[in-house]
Formats: sequence, structure tokens, C-alpha cells
Amino acid sequence: MATVEIRYQVGEAWKGTYDAYAEYSLAAVVKDPQGMGVYRSLRSGNVGHPLTDPGWWFCIIDMSNIANLNNRIAFDEDARARAELEREHAETGRMESEINRNTAEDARARAEAIREHAEDGRAESETNRSNAEDARARAELEREHAEDGRVESEINRSTAENARTRAEETRQLNENNRSNAETERVRQAYADHLLSEELNTHPMRINTTTGTWERWDVENDQYVDTGVMAMASPFATFDVDVATGCLMMTHDATYTGPQFSVDQNTGNLLLTI
Repeated sequence: MATVEIRYQVGEAWKGTYDAYAEYSLAAVVKDPQGMGVYRSLRSGNVGHPLTDPGWWFCIIDMSNIANLNNRIAFDEDARARAELEREHAETGRMESEINRNTAEDARARAEAIREHAEDGRAESETNRSNAEDARARAELEREHAEDGRVESEINRSTAENARTRAEETRQLNENNRSNAETERVRQAYADHLLSEELNTHPMRINTTTGTWERWDVENDQYVDTGVMAMASPFATFDVDVATGCLMMTHDATYTGPQFSVDQNTGNLLLTI
């Protein structure tokens, strides 16, 4: 029996004897009507293309050099069995690959779930960090506001203390002035009392010679003349002499008031005070 190379790939499907009116998909496997060869379709939509067309078919097994019919049949059966075995093996590999793919997909899904969970944890941590930062910022703002209030209160307290100090200084000054005024008042009252006693002891008196008032000079401890007449001042009276037409002034000897005279040159009446 001759050695025949069999090329097989995952997805090949045995379709039996070739039918020129049937449509074959990619990797469909058929045998020719004479049973001399096995072919695989190279394209989908393969309809009516002869098995000898290399653009549409690939010869997997060529049994044209096997003369004995029984041998060809046996070889054909053996080839089909090997092809089926390899198909099953390939299917097993495909299934194993699918299992591995599913396993890898499950692992990927678990890894994605873990990543998503970690991302959720990271997002939550970031949210907590952001919230904590916001709380810290608010606390700092409140602290600054409280500090501003404290500084303002301290300024107000200092201003009030300065005002209180000035008020106390003013009060103390007023108290000192009041005390000084009271001391001066007491001193003046005492001085006035002494003066009153001294004046009461030395009352006003009339100078009998001049007829004027004398008062007590406390600085020189003696009476001094005031020049003020103590008695009613003498006065002058005037009348006109009808016979001569002259103005006549009559007064007593103590009269010291204004004096009247006539200018002999002009005839004007002169008043001397």
C-alpha cells in the first residue's frame, strides 16, 4: 500500500461523493464518483466547479495509482477513518481550546471583576479622600473665619479697653479737677470767711473831714479814701435875671459840681466839669 499525505484542518466536514449541483462550504470534504481521490473545498459557495479545478478544490488523497479495487476501497476506508480520527482529534483540540478559551475568559472575567472591584474601591477611596479634603477645607475655612472673628473681637476688646482707659483717665482728670476745685473752693471759702470777718471787724466808715467813704484795705491793713461822697451831693440852681437877662447859678459852699462861666470875649457860656 502506498503512503498518502493527508492534510486536514479544524472545521472540515465529510460530505460523501461529489455532487456537481450541490453547494459546498469552505473545508467541505468529498470523494470523486470513481472513488479515486478525496478533495477539500477551498472556498464557500462552491457550486459546479470540477474537482480538478485547483482554484476551488485541494486534493487530499489521490488513489489513481492504486490498481486493485479492493485495495482502493480499503485504502479509502482507512483514509476516511484516519480523517475522521484526525477530525475527532481536531475537534477534541478545538473543544479543549474552547475550554481553555472559556477558562481564560472566566479568568479574564474574574480579573475584570477584581479590577472593577478594585476600581470601585479606588473610586470609593477617592470619594472618601475628596470628602475628607472637602471637610478639611471647610474646617480650615471655619477655623480662618473663627480666627478672623477672634482677631476682630480682640480689636474690639482692645478698642473698648482703650476707650475705658481714656474714660478712666478723663474721670481721674475730672476727679482731680473736682478735688482741686473743691480744695480751691474750701480755701477760697476760708479766705472769704477770713475776709468777711476782717471786713466785718472793719466796716465802711465816713471821713468826717471830707465827707467821703473810707474802706478797709486788707492788703495794707488800713482805711483808704474811696472819693465817694457819703452824704447827698450839693447842687446848683439856675435862674435868669429879668432885668439884666443874666443866667444866675446859686449853690452852697460845699458844692463841687460843674462850674459855669461866661467868656468875656465871645459871650459864650462855658461849662467846666
